[in-house]
Amino acid sequence: MVADEVRALAKRTADTTGEIDGLLGKLAQRTQQMGKQMHGSLEVSQQTVSSINAASASFELIRESVDVIRDMNSQIATAAEEQHQVAEDINRHISQIHGDAQLVAKLASSTSDDAQKLTDLSDELNSLVLRFKT
Repeated sequence: MVADEVRALAKRTADTTGEIDGLLGKLAQRTQQMGKQMHGSLEVSQQTVSSINAASASFELIRESVDVIRDMNSQIATAAEEQHQVAEDINRHISQIHGDAQLVAKLASSTSDDAQKLTDLSDELNSLVLRFKT
């Protein structure tokens, strides 16, 4: 009977050892699969980091471009303000020229009237002088 029990114990030990060996084999396979998956995840992570770095560089270029555009807008606004001031000066000068032209027109009219009076006086004087000659 002891021999049967020893055989049964040996068989159970062998069976259990086989089960443990199978479990260890499965564990080794799963560990290897996990290693491959982790390696794949590492590669994806590295690609993601590279993509993030590229995106960051692109955003930096965009920011620099926006800064340049903002500076250009500021220069355009300054130039527009200067042009507005020049236009105001031109408008003021044109108004002054218009006023001066009206004054010159009045003076020319007055001069014309005075010239006509002088012509009339000259004609009158000529007629008076002609009286004395005869």
